Amino acid sequence: MKKSQRKNTIKATMQERLSALLVLFIGVIGILLIFPLVGNYMVSFSFPSVVSFNRLGTYIISAWPVSVLLIIIGGYSFFTGDKDFIRFKMITIWSCRITMLGMIVATLFNWHFTTALDQHGYGICWKKSIYGETLYIKDVSECKKRGTQVLKRPRAVYRR
Repeated sequence: MKKSQRKNTIKATMQERLSALLVLFIGVIGILLIFPLVGNYMVSFSFPSVVSFNRLGTYIISAWPVSVLLIIIGGYSFFTGDKDFIRFKMITIWSCRITMLGMIVATLFNWHFTTALDQHGYGICWKKSIYGETLYIKDVSECKKRGTQVLKRPRAVYRR
């Protein structure tokens, strides 16, 4: 091979390979979080008497392209030791575009789903934590069972 045809590669050190393994692990965890969240939303569409809804979960679901990108780049760097990521430029650009579109869809879904719950007459229980799930209920006694106060009474209570 001629010297001009050789590819200049930057090899990763052991610490960088371990970092790539961590990135690979974070990407896999991100993908694995999606399945229980999707299952939870599928149950919520049947409109049971109690719906537990987490707005942050929809944003986690919409970020799956970034998790896939982390798996690809982390796995590539860990197994090959190559740190030349220029070949992943188009994958990265499209992954970011799809993720941004997913964030917009997640915002619209959050608005639509909570509006649908309101139209079905659900009330809201007070959350114990700002980071927790919002509990939508059809009966006030459900809030009392969980030891929380009623933030918004169900519509069925207003009709007498």
